[in-house]
Amino acid sequence: MTDSVVSGYEGVKYITNATTTPKGLFLHYSSGGFFAIKDGATNSAYTPSAGKKFIVLKISWACLNNTSGGLLIYDHNVADASGGTQCYGYAYTTQAGNVMMQNDMFYHELAAGQYLNVQNYGTNAVSVSVFGVEMDV
Repeated sequence: MTDSVVSGYEGVKYITNATTTPKGLFLHYSSGGFFAIKDGATNSAYTPSAGKKFIVLKISWACLNNTSGGLLIYDHNVADASGGTQCYGYAYTTQAGNVMMQNDMFYHELAAGQYLNVQNYGTNAVSVSVFGVEMDV
């Protein structure tokens, strides 16, 4: 039997045990379209497996150089697809030569078979990192 360990940061705590795993997800892409956040271990669109869910705890993202726009994230049952339920949104403006960086506490439960699809409607590339835990339902 594995002992449970309480882990976390910035006031967010979760229990790590044999069925709860901390996970980092990422995406880097240019503007336009919808793209699913990827599993850092497999470099493929991430969805929790059957009997699991992923709880998003924090999002960090950055956009570079003289652009205005927004970052939207949707919970959807198809990877890289438009539509779904919006679960995060942030409008931004950067000046020439500057980087817009944002770190937000962000709670969202992603069910098995669902994806987090990102839409960047600015004119430059964006990098997104999501941290959370995968656990049994």
